[in-house]
Amino acid sequence: MSDSVEIFYSDDKKRRVRLLVDCDAQNLRTEYDQIVSVVTVPGSTYLDVESPGDELSDWWARLNRRYAGDVAVRIFARYVAQRGGISYLHTPERGPVSLWYIFPETVQIEGLTDPAAYIASSVEEYQSWADGDVYEYIVERPVHWTSDEGDERDTWEFNGDSCCGLIGFEYAVGVARDAMAYCAQPVKT
Repeated sequence: MSDSVEIFYSDDKKRRVRLLVDCDAQNLRTEYDQIVSVVTVPGSTYLDVESPGDELSDWWARLNRRYAGDVAVRIFARYVAQRGGISYLHTPERGPVSLWYIFPETVQIEGLTDPAAYIASSVEEYQSWADGDVYEYIVERPVHWTSDEGDERDTWEFNGDSCCGLIGFEYAVGVARDAMAYCAQPVKT
């Protein structure tokens, strides 16, 4: 188990929430349905953002075999724009260069009011995951133990609530604090 990043205690010290780095966080791009498509520009020493899977993935592969990376990116982005779509070239300090895009049909089906902001949010979410900025929390309660030999000790034990895959530190802290507030409420009978 990894070390705690933050620990929050209830006012009565009968509960605590430990916030930890989520070392087993799944890649959102491959584990969940996405409405923003992405292609990885070759030439990077990093893994692809995701395996191509939309109708343009074969065309993207042909473009990359025929043209250098920059030219292929410009042609692909121009094609997306001609279809009324929006694209964004992501060039992080660390990680693969990738082209993210969405078409008007998807924007309409999903009811997006600001597709450019949605793409930016998807890129930010992926980059946070890739940088390891993913957390989990565990709610615990204090327990006093006495062994058969009479040895005593106090420890913390799982209290039935936890959540993993929280992307972004500020968001994870907010969710952990909400969990503490909820768990610290008196039980209604």
